[in-house]
Amino acid sequence: MALFGFQLVTTMIMASILQKIMPQYSFAKWLLCNTGLIRYLHPTDEELLSLVRVPKAKGKGHQKNGTSDTFMVPRSIDIQLDAVKVQPYDVVHLRFYMDYQWLVDFGLFTLLVYLITEIYTSWQVSTHEMNLSLVWCFLVIGFSLKVLFSLTALYFRGEEAMGERSLCIVAASTYLVVAMAVLIVDESSLELGVEDAYSAFSANASSFLAHHASKLFLKFILALIGAALGGFLTFPGLRLARMHWDALRFTTERRLLQLLLHISFISPFGVVIAWVRPLSRDYFTTRIWPGLDEPLLSKDGFESLRLWLILGVGVVRLLLLPFYLQAYLNLAHERMELQKKEAGKISNRDLQRSVARVFYYLCVVTLQYLAPLFLLIYQGLLLKSAGGYSWWSRNECPADFEPSPEKLEPTLSSEMTVTLSSLRQVFSEEVARGVLTFTTWWTAFSWFSSSALGIFYYSYFSKT
Repeated sequence: MALFGFQLVTTMIMASILQKIMPQYSFAKWLLCNTGLIRYLHPTDEELLSLVRVPKAKGKGHQKNGTSDTFMVPRSIDIQLDAVKVQPYDVVHLRFYMDYQWLVDFGLFTLLVYLITEIYTSWQVSTHEMNLSLVWCFLVIGFSLKVLFSLTALYFRGEEAMGERSLCIVAASTYLVVAMAVLIVDESSLELGVEDAYSAFSANASSFLAHHASKLFLKFILALIGAALGGFLTFPGLRLARMHWDALRFTTERRLLQLLLHISFISPFGVVIAWVRPLSRDYFTTRIWPGLDEPLLSKDGFESLRLWLILGVGVVRLLLLPFYLQAYLNLAHERMELQKKEAGKISNRDLQRSVARVFYYLCVVTLQYLAPLFLLIYQGLLLKSAGGYSWWSRNECPADFEPSPEKLEPTLSSEMTVTLSSLRQVFSEEVARGVLTFTTWWTAFSWFSSSALGIFYYSYFSKT
């Protein structure tokens, strides 16, 4: 049990709690139902009939279609939508609700496991004990990618989605070219660590790489990963841009909130800049500012700052989630107000559907907001632990600490020990740093670039 020890017990306890508590006490459900979100109810047939003064009996323009009545109403009909608070029994029937609930609740428990593990490892340093919190982080990242894939697949179904399908393909192709361009940038400008990762991996697995792989092959694989991530994050970025644009319009009198919304929107760009050496590291770790005798941060302190910056993006965006979701739900009321300015008629079913569809896709929109955020946060946590970084400066805790031979405990079996040691040698900290730094940086870059493009689109067409 020395291979896992305390962490295995923690994992088993958390898994049991997750299975038993989540159905009754779900943080995901609380997030939608206890943060003051307001949804709009579609008008009933009786309300529409009373407004247009159409008799309820079957007549011209009022035909029976199966068990429901379908009739036409003017688009300019004066309708005031009723607003009610979002209730738990409302959200359980929404599309993608189970995916949303599992991602949020599992992500929360993963964070708890990670925190417990970090506290434990800070007191009990052992090079022979696996960090099981990394497995939890991998699962969150995998499920986030699965959700993003499912959401992207929605735009490839049906003939009506041809425009969205084309946009997604074009975006993925564009991001592939951009990723290939980024990967050839010199490390002195963009310190993603891919060169160091390949050198370490090549040194540890030289016999295999000499016949089967090359640096170009590694970068091409990373470019394909970047293209896939860019395609997955295109529509979440555009959705975030629309919610941000609407949130600013609905909060014109709340200047402080608008400032926070702007900080939230540009925060991923701060993560992007943090890995551009001339704009970040050189200012904090090399330059001597007037009045100071040394740089602002040590090298380890700067690495920790970048990790905290990733967590800061997560905290700010999670806190502002209710405002973004309310901006989305307000689209139902806004659609009805815009429809009043149109001529012609619309069926009662289409009118009701246009209002109800907004709330029906609430979980889809929430996942488009949260899945990229979880992907960024847990890649950052994985980068910290697998890459051998620290939350604080490691001046008092050197990274090359090795326990004395008498403190080494026997593992489960010598065969497993040899296997794990071999894997650690091949997939060393340098390899993890290079791969995870690229994917983390690229997630922030593609997410922000897609949302920035969306803001440009909405700002341009709002003026035309």
